[in-house]
Amino acid sequence: MQLLGVFTVSFATSYWQIILSQGICTGIGNGLVFCPSFTTLSGYFSRNRALAIGIAASGVSGSFQLN
Repeated sequence: MQLLGVFTVSFATSYWQIILSQGICTGIGNGLVFCPSFTTLSGYFSRNRALAIGIAASGVSGSFQLN
């Protein structure tokens, strides 16, 4: 979904197509990657769960900025 959203922006001829491909398709793709990674972390760590999720969230934020 992420790649589909990024690649279909190049075929867009109007603004609503850019919003549809970049906003909706890429957003759903990011959510499908981002959410399972944090549920795996919260299931694995029991003592320092907040620290592990905080470190993962700070390291992941730069890779999801596609603009």
